[in-house]
Amino acid sequence: MAAGLLTTEQVEQGLRAQVVWGGRLGTNLVELKLVALDDLTRILGRQHGLPAALARHFEKSNAELQAAFPAELAQRHSVVPLVYFGAERKIAVACIDPLDFDAHGEVVDAFGIEPANLIVSIAAELRIRYHLERVYQIPRGTRFLRSRGPSSPPFPQFDELDVPNETDPDAEIPPPGLPQSIPKQITPEESPQQADADDLAILIDAAIDGVTTPIPQDDSEPHGRERRRYIKSIQDVTAPVATDLGDKVPLGRIPIRRVALTPQKTAVIPMVEDRGPGETIVEAMRSIRRSNHRDRVADLVMSTIEQFIPACDAAIMLVVRGQLAIGWKWFTRTGSAVPEVAMPMDQEGLVPMVIERQVTARCDADDLEAIDLLLLRALGKEDGDLVVVPVAIGDRVMCLIATATAPDASVSLVEEVATAAGTGFARLIHNASR
Repeated sequence: MAAGLLTTEQVEQGLRAQVVWGGRLGTNLVELKLVALDDLTRILGRQHGLPAALARHFEKSNAELQAAFPAELAQRHSVVPLVYFGAERKIAVACIDPLDFDAHGEVVDAFGIEPANLIVSIAAELRIRYHLERVYQIPRGTRFLRSRGPSSPPFPQFDELDVPNETDPDAEIPPPGLPQSIPKQITPEESPQQADADDLAILIDAAIDGVTTPIPQDDSEPHGRERRRYIKSIQDVTAPVATDLGDKVPLGRIPIRRVALTPQKTAVIPMVEDRGPGETIVEAMRSIRRSNHRDRVADLVMSTIEQFIPACDAAIMLVVRGQLAIGWKWFTRTGSAVPEVAMPMDQEGLVPMVIERQVTARCDADDLEAIDLLLLRALGKEDGDLVVVPVAIGDRVMCLIATATAPDASVSLVEEVATAAGTGFARLIHNASR
């Protein structure tokens, strides 16, 4: 706002989107097309007193330098090497956040240079994640998948939200959009980063003047989707099974390009805090409604279903973004990992129907559409019922709860959990607008 790029209303729009979609505030502002990626990067550079790593810097980055940097360090510290420059052969790298003292030392040691010869620059989250995938094959999570068409539709305005007047007596958690910790800054004696950021950016520009081979454009910009290397689709990792689908195409041959599956390393059952949902379903609902963080809401939703609804064998919470419903939090009673899932809205199935009609949908495994059967399998089940329940905020379905449920089991409690989740998200959106 201070730079005149955004209005108060636009920042509030980004904060509301952040409550539901996650990611950083700047990421949501770019996805809503409220600010350009390079403009955001320049502002982040001024905020941190560091040079801004713009698109042109990444386009002319040094491939040999990048290959010499360990992928493990690149992933751990979200670092992408850029170029050598100057007579001292200094190295410029781009990061999401300023490097703290320990991270700075690890990067310096990996390059085998003096601390003063490492120049750290700042880049937006979307750009760093794209280049980590492009250079080091570190896949972006489903949060950063892009649906066909615009990045994200305008986030809906919720003028009148039914938010109960409750306060959370639990431990205070900063509202979305505010950093929960401030990284330790390196002193001027330890690094030249306090020099004029614009001058350093000019040096980086000068270092890449002689490079003429461009790399692919950043996927965070419009029309970059075709350039991305995709992870395997669900059909590539799901073995075909015999099923009676009549005249329909056999499941193993259905081209479901945007349902991505990659194994997750850890489950998301651990809570943001150590406290569980409570000893009763009433306490659990109250905890969901009073949560002060989006992840806390979703964690409590999953643990409440696990603890109080034994008929549900597995569940996943999906967030609706554009033409995708993207998997977020999940649990399974078997303890098996649920792969990352992105459900396309342009195929027939329960998820699009629930979003359109704002009602719970349920179907037996034998009668499921192909895309729904894949979702049921992602939850580790081959039989039973798939139930999809809407989580409405105002008059919009912004999230979904999909469960693998025993046949004929009641889903009324799942619907109550979804209602509590909608209230919890509404409170967070309301607080983000204040």
